[in-house]
Amino acid sequence: MLENLLGKEFYNAYFHYIVGVCILILGVVVANIIVVILRDLLTHEGATPEDKTKVVKLVSKIHFPINLVFIALSIYVVHKLGDFPAKFEPYLLQCVKTTLDISFFMTVYHFVGALVLTRLFKGFGLTINDTIKELLANAVKIVIAVLGVVTVLGNFNINIGPILGGLTLLTTAVALAAKDSIQGLIGSLTVVLEGKFKEGDWVKMGELQGFVENIGIRTTTIRGFDRTLTTVPNDAFVAASVTNFSRITNWEVKEEFVLAHTSTQEQLEKIVASFSEWLANNPDVEADPKKAIILVRVSNLVQHGFNLLVMFYAKTNQWPEHVRVREQCMFQLLKIIEDAGTSLAHPLHTVFLGESAPLDKVIQIASAAVEKKPALAKPETVKKPAVPKEKK
Repeated sequence: MLENLLGKEFYNAYFHYIVGVCILILGVVVANIIVVILRDLLTHEGATPEDKTKVVKLVSKIHFPINLVFIALSIYVVHKLGDFPAKFEPYLLQCVKTTLDISFFMTVYHFVGALVLTRLFKGFGLTINDTIKELLANAVKIVIAVLGVVTVLGNFNINIGPILGGLTLLTTAVALAAKDSIQGLIGSLTVVLEGKFKEGDWVKMGELQGFVENIGIRTTTIRGFDRTLTTVPNDAFVAASVTNFSRITNWEVKEEFVLAHTSTQEQLEKIVASFSEWLANNPDVEADPKKAIILVRVSNLVQHGFNLLVMFYAKTNQWPEHVRVREQCMFQLLKIIEDAGTSLAHPLHTVFLGESAPLDKVIQIASAAVEKKPALAKPETVKKPAVPKEKK
């Protein structure tokens, strides 16, 4: 029908070009539609204006690679529909394949940015520092760019062996020169990937204890309770034992009290039963036996009385709230001890004295000791020789 409408000569000469142009125009329209769909998928209702700006920039960068795909398709269609010499077909297919490779690697290069890495780490429940995030993004981009160049050169049958050898030597030299930085980077990645801690956590490593302020490429800074700032190399966290107090589910309360030695068995049993019941009914105390235990027992007999062991877990992971619960429980225990008619023990020291000697005998012994004591000898006076007077 088109052949009759346009004429046989015009149809045979220009039809494949018209189809190619139509495919190119259609490709531009489809590329714009894909860009809009990607922008809507990457943004959500709660996205901040900054995130939306990043998405718009990202989508605008991949607009050109998507257009390249449709340009390659239009060239391929023109080649198939047109009457081109067979000797040009390998070169044309090579150009189409190269265009598709460039489009693919450019799209991946722009997608592997800070935004995609952030979403990837959030999917695994990890948070990374902005500096480390940018460093990882740049490292991945370099790898993608190198792979893209190698692939494109391979399409033109260029020997890439010497190029890869040179890149290997360059990478080795850089690695040796930046050995400490690479170790620090590995340490920071270990901290992030293993989830030992994140910024804002309360941690303890050896004698160092405080809040993590920043996780950098080479070092991590920790703010101590005395407000001092300590810088720790990241490779120190690889094999070190780190206690993260921010991950505590319930704070433990464990105390020992000494009840007076005059306490009776009935009083001790009443104290144990009353305080155990009060803890079990306290909404601030974890009473689920699968998560924690409540222990109130007279553990042993000590020097000043009966040792009372108290152990339970506060239903909070916040330190100030845990201290409040501890205080509340201690006040209640003192009240229960007082209601039971006993008290806490006081440290006592008993001194046993033997039969005292009569006073006159003590005086007699003291006088005899004084009489037997030799008197102190008076120091002898040394006479100085007389100095002869000079005769006038």
